[in-house]
Amino acid sequence: METFLGKTAQHIFKNHTDEISDLCIVLPNRRASLFLRKHLAQLFKKNIWSPQVFSIEDFVFELSGLTIIDNVSLLFELYEIHKIITKDKAQEFDEFTKWAQVLVQDFNEIDQHMANAKGIFSYLTDLKELTNWNPEQLKPTEFQKQYISFFQSLYIYYESLNKNLSGRKAAYAGAAYRFVAEHLSEIKKNIRWKKIIFAGFNALSIAEERIIFGLEHDGFAEVLWDADQYFFEKQENSIYPEAGLFLRKHKNQYKQDNFRWIFDQLKTEEKNIRVYGVPKLVGQAKLCGQILSEQPEILQDNHNSAIVLADENLLFPTLNSLPGITELNATMGIPLMSTPIYDFLSVILDLHYKSQMLQKLQQKNKAVFHLKNILKILKHPVINDIGDPIFDADIEIFQQRTNELSASNKIFFRADEIIRHFNSGNPLLKLIFQQWDQTETILSNSGQILEIIRDAYILKQKESGFNLKIEIEYVYLFSLVLNKIKHYQSKYKAINSLKSFISFFNQLSKAEKLSLYGEPLQGLQLMGMLETRTLDFKNLILCSVNENTLPGSGKQNSFIPFDIRREYNLPTYREKNAIFAYHFFRLIQRAKNIHLIYNTEADPISGGDKSRFLYQLQEEISPLSNIKLEEQVVSSPLKIGSKQEIVVQKTPEILNILSAKAKKGFSPSSLNTFKRCPLQFYFNSIAKLGEPNEIEEVMDAATLGEIIHDVLQIIYEPLLNQNIEEKYLSEARKNLDVILSNTIEFSFKGGDVETGKNLLISKVAKRFLNNFMNHEIGELNKGNKLEILSLEEEFTNHLTIALPGQDQNKQVKFIGRVDRIDRKNGIIRIIDYKTGSVQPNDLKITTFEDIFHDPKTDKSFQLMFYQWLYLKNKNVSETSIPGIYSLKKLSNAFIALQETNEQDIVQKMQSFETGLKQLIQRIFDPQETFSQTEEASLCSYCNYKRVCNK
Repeated sequence: METFLGKTAQHIFKNHTDEISDLCIVLPNRRASLFLRKHLAQLFKKNIWSPQVFSIEDFVFELSGLTIIDNVSLLFELYEIHKIITKDKAQEFDEFTKWAQVLVQDFNEIDQHMANAKGIFSYLTDLKELTNWNPEQLKPTEFQKQYISFFQSLYIYYESLNKNLSGRKAAYAGAAYRFVAEHLSEIKKNIRWKKIIFAGFNALSIAEERIIFGLEHDGFAEVLWDADQYFFEKQENSIYPEAGLFLRKHKNQYKQDNFRWIFDQLKTEEKNIRVYGVPKLVGQAKLCGQILSEQPEILQDNHNSAIVLADENLLFPTLNSLPGITELNATMGIPLMSTPIYDFLSVILDLHYKSQMLQKLQQKNKAVFHLKNILKILKHPVINDIGDPIFDADIEIFQQRTNELSASNKIFFRADEIIRHFNSGNPLLKLIFQQWDQTETILSNSGQILEIIRDAYILKQKESGFNLKIEIEYVYLFSLVLNKIKHYQSKYKAINSLKSFISFFNQLSKAEKLSLYGEPLQGLQLMGMLETRTLDFKNLILCSVNENTLPGSGKQNSFIPFDIRREYNLPTYREKNAIFAYHFFRLIQRAKNIHLIYNTEADPISGGDKSRFLYQLQEEISPLSNIKLEEQVVSSPLKIGSKQEIVVQKTPEILNILSAKAKKGFSPSSLNTFKRCPLQFYFNSIAKLGEPNEIEEVMDAATLGEIIHDVLQIIYEPLLNQNIEEKYLSEARKNLDVILSNTIEFSFKGGDVETGKNLLISKVAKRFLNNFMNHEIGELNKGNKLEILSLEEEFTNHLTIALPGQDQNKQVKFIGRVDRIDRKNGIIRIIDYKTGSVQPNDLKITTFEDIFHDPKTDKSFQLMFYQWLYLKNKNVSETSIPGIYSLKKLSNAFIALQETNEQDIVQKMQSFETGLKQLIQRIFDPQETFSQTEEASLCSYCNYKRVCNK
């Protein structure tokens, strides 16, 4: 397969051998130069003075002779101008950068396209004034004045910036392009090369056109294009392909009679193209690995093979999905924002930022830290990773103390409290929790933290033998980031708050990348779309061939709207889409074995359907060519989001655990859990997968219920086995605030109930209790007699049950705690308090068997269970009625359990006992598995729904 760079090398070898050392070659990017030099070395087969090879950017910078200012320095330069223009109304640096970055991009585009900056910003100002125009001729508001004033100042920013930089013989990238294009006639006099060859270009800015074609016109240069006949042909709809937009323009505008080169490969050469639709990013990455495993010839010919990721978020999933590959060159670096060190530093910065906000809000002198933010640091993987070397105590002891801090249920801690809790003089903890209020302190503390982590990694690597080179490299790169911030701060003094520091730190971390080392000219290439310019591969896997990725989104982050862009020949989304189209079809142009993968699950907000390039390939090229094209929609190897059923068989070990539970006792709540979902019963009662031990910042329903139960027990306990008197309840009601406050303090230790949701919840609890006591007083005033028989009493009973698969009957214990048992006018009531809403229909039983199978009868089952336990223990002949007091809606008062078919109490209890035995037999039956419920609505509040993925 002849590649474009290979043909370029042959052209140079044939036509410029004698002047090879005086030759300059300009390519679209730096990466292509390595491959071109390889081809030249293969042709010359001897030592030669290599020609100078530049990327177009480096070439322009070389010709300009100017000092090039990077975008970060440019922001600081612009901020100095901002402070002069706005004076005392100047924004903080972090707020300024949010819009200044967009302005810098616009400045670059204006200059690269040789546009009239004054005209553009004047036009833009007029447009904004029109949007604020009102026919009533009302005076503009202060906000409208500031809005217009901002756009009026944009040209001042542009003019002042360029004036300041030019005075120092410096420029940003776009200004350097403009400078070279405007001064090309003088620059030509000092060109030191005999010939300049521009190779592989497509889209050119106006400045690049003037430079390239100006040099060509005067004989200094020649241009080599990489075009295909398809780009110049009208399709059946009389529309030219968008991929050839720029090449057609260059050919026509500059009358390139000898337009080298136009190939005819897309439609004439044989190609096998397979198009795959697969869900999600991970699915695409897994499919890449699967393709390589099923087609080993790709890896055998790996120097002619590439995986191209149109979406760079696929880098990590793809690296983790590739089969064992000895030769791989990943050209895409890992953004520092994706590293654990960045996350660790970020949670520390976030801790202090939120602490400062809280301190300002509450007007406190000393900083306090929220427990959630503290735990994010103490439980961070970096802390666990570096482990023992940095702690006075063993890491397990440190983790235990962390858990104790979490279990305290206290929300806010001072720095000294945290250090004292860990009983540690550890320098890392002291650095993390001391004041981070000055920029110098932030930089110093961050640097010292990185040094501690670095030393811990080095020590761990030495003692354990683990390879921690990447982790140490992360630390080194973040040290460089901090040094850059120090440099900018010492020069510009613009970072004057923690918020500004965080914003700038994030910008630099986003821009910096950890390079992945590999042999650039050998092995399978893993690269991004723009890195493929001028490169050709026989075997190609291209991922994320979706709209809004290939081509990219039509959104433009710019102050300059579409109409003004068209007026001043600035690129719009149309031109950018044409660039993507060219890259896509040029990649396919020489490839033979092509795999194109798109995501079938488009984003509902940003879209991202199958790319139109695939439709163009199918409709415009494939029918008229030697292309063999197949398409299939495949399931991801991971079956992402699949609702595969989870089934747990009853092993001997599980049956032993059940036997132990039979001795300890089955409660009505555990049996209800089995009725609702056998798998939930397994997770909770067998596997003991409890809820995560998290701080309860806001009282949940369980805590609220517990508090109300405790208060009612405290109030009614002195009345056990005696009649309730109205006078006592009225007196107790006066003390309700004190009783409730003490109970909350005991049950919700460390919790803040003075503000926010907890204050509201405590008032709800008081209202529930007040209403209940008022209801009781009202009942007494009506002449009813109430006698308390028991409060929070625990009842037990045993049944001997024949279990499936076991020779001997097993004695099973049942246990239940009843909130209250009283006697009202001679009738015993077995009462369960509920803080949630309960309706009379919730306690109606149509058929007696329902309570052992229907999850909707949980409350009825619980009440019947309590009645059965009570009668078994007390052996009373009085009438007893189980029921619920709904504290949320006392208008329903006491709601009694109701049966459609009334039975004799003895018969009813016998029937219940029989059903209870059958339920236990199901639990112990080795043939019945613990499986998921069929009722999806029951999963909404289940603690294990993420495990089940149901």
